[in-house]
Amino acid sequence: MTLTRGAALLAILTLTGIAAVVLRSQTTSATWRIQRLQQRQIVLRHELWTAQAELADVAAPSRLRQRVLQMQLAVRPPEPERDGDVVADANRRSRSPAEP
Repeated sequence: MTLTRGAALLAILTLTGIAAVVLRSQTTSATWRIQRLQQRQIVLRHELWTAQAELADVAAPSRLRQRVLQMQLAVRPPEPERDGDVVADANRRSRSPAEP
């Protein structure tokens, strides 16, 4: 084997080794980043579930009644209109597709 062939072979092997190290480094970095993102996803899911549980608790009918009593709000039915129909009934009639 001549000196130039030996040098070329050595250069090719060296470049292959360097490429392998660089690829391994990038793979390791990507793996670490994926793990961090998965951990963040777990934390965010936990926060979402906590918020959903709090929302369900606040929106529960018994909880709403309790808050109305706490705030001393007066809950009463809708007042009738002049012609005696309830506002909700009048709204329903005005939305019917048969009327122009």
